[in-house]
This record gives sequence, C-alpha cells and structure tokens, in this order.
Amino acid sequence: MYADFVIKAEEHGIPQKRHRVILLGIRTDKDFGLDPRLLLKPRPAISVHDTIDDLPRLRSRISRKLSDGGDNFDDWIHILGGLSEKLANHGNDIQSDVADVVEKIISTKNDPGIGGRFTSFEMSENTRTSEFMKNNWKWFHDEAIDGVLQHQSRRHMASDLQRYLFCSVFARYHNQPPKLKDFPVSLLPEHKNVHRGLFSDRFRVQLRDAPATTVTSHISKDGHYYIHYDPTQCRSLSVREAARLQTFPDNYFFEGTVTQQYHQVGNAVPPILARKLADTVYHVMKKRGQG
Repeated sequence: MYADFVIKAEEHGIPQKRHRVILLGIRTDKDFGLDPRLLLKPRPAISVHDTIDDLPRLRSRISRKLSDGGDNFDDWIHILGGLSEKLANHGNDIQSDVADVVEKIISTKNDPGIGGRFTSFEMSENTRTSEFMKNNWKWFHDEAIDGVLQHQSRRHMASDLQRYLFCSVFARYHNQPPKLKDFPVSLLPEHKNVHRGLFSDRFRVQLRDAPATTVTSHISKDGHYYIHYDPTQCRSLSVREAARLQTFPDNYFFEGTVTQQYHQVGNAVPPILARKLADTVYHVMKKRGQG
C-alpha cells in the first residue's frame, strides 16, 4: 500500500503533522538489501506547547487600514472586550471564558509588545520547560544571540481578532478547533460560501497539547489556519514560532520580506527530520562502500 511509504513527521519526534514520501534511489547493481535497523524509529508525539511556549509572549497588531482606533495595547483590549457582547446568546461557557481571558489581560496591565526582527530575551537551559526542548537545547540555542530572531506578530482586522479569541477559547474548552457552524452568527465572515458548508475550517487554532497541523507556504497569506493556542495572546503564529515547529535552530535567519520568510519556512523539510534521513543515507553509503 502507498501508505507504507509515507513518512509521518509527528511519529518521528517532529512537533508537526507533516506527511511526505521521501525516495532514496540505489543502483540495482549495488543493491545489498536495506538493513531494517536503519529505518526511522517511532518517537513520542511532541506538542505545540512543548515547542514554542518558552518564546516571548506577544499580542497581535491591528490592521491600521481597517481598525476604528489605533494600534496599541488599549485598542487591542477594547477589541477583545467587544467579543463578550457578540456571545451573549451563544452559551455561558464560552462567554464566561472569554470574559475571564479579557479580565486576565486587563489585570496584568502589562503590554507584551509585538516583538520584532530581534527581541532581547534571556534564555537558559533552565527556562526550557519541556523535555523536547531540553533534549534539543544545543540544536535550538545559540548563546551568541542572547535573544530571539524574527518573532513578531502580524496585523489583523479587528473582526478577525475576535474570531481568533473565540477559536482559542473554544479549543481550550472543547479540545478541538471550532468549525464555522460553531460560530455565533455575529462572528461569521461576510462571505457567500459561509452558509454552503464550504471552508468550514476557515479558522483553525493550533491545539496546545497536540502536534501542529502542517506548516505550509499558505501561512504567508494569512494566519487563519495558524492561530496561537493561548487566548491571552490572541494572534497568529510568528515566523519564529512556525520555524520552531519546523525545527529550525533559533539562529537561522530567514532573508527577505516577512511574506518571503513564511514561504521559506513552509516549503522546507524539517531540519531535524532531514538530519535523521541523512543519517540513514550515510549508513547506507557507508555499507555500500564496504561491499
């Protein structure tokens, strides 16, 4: 079956559900039989939280063109607070959780900021809270940086920010992303296909305790498929977070515009998976040389 040839990245220590076929060609006159011990071995699933939670907290920026106010912390809170009114008839569970999230943000009185091309950030091995990051500390960390690269939030319309908040709270409460049928009417996009059952997963939040969905180049167009699981940040994933889910080292700098950076991340093979595949090829070539 063709499924036997599919490499599922999440089964091999990659925090992302990325399914690909990798072909390795060997000349028939050099065919010595592949040692089963060289095949990739299954590893426990790695969650999104385990991979990106130690990065600096951010808030979303607000689309200047379409927002009623400015692009600052107070305007951001005002937009999020407006969601409670839209959820008045949607059920006490979600409405109450949304109100709690907004109150938590207000009570901290601390603007996490929007990040940037470089954000100074004290990192040490002790700050790595997950086993995955501790085990891969030397792979991800570069002491010379003393911060994090290309970790910046993108701009979103006020209406989309309210949808992001709804999605992240819904996912936390139900442990699954909402479909459009789960949205209150007041939050539905003004699109002709909304009521036709098409694109029912138009807004997809990444589940905190599961591997991420496939990071593709489409992330460059919008963040609707890559909503952060933490409702108190209410935003889509940054370039660095997407790069983490692809297992790029933190010192890997992506050239070009932000759109081009997302493209580079989404089109890549996860480096840790590539390293494992390269190790297999190395042992195959080494055995071939000994034949």
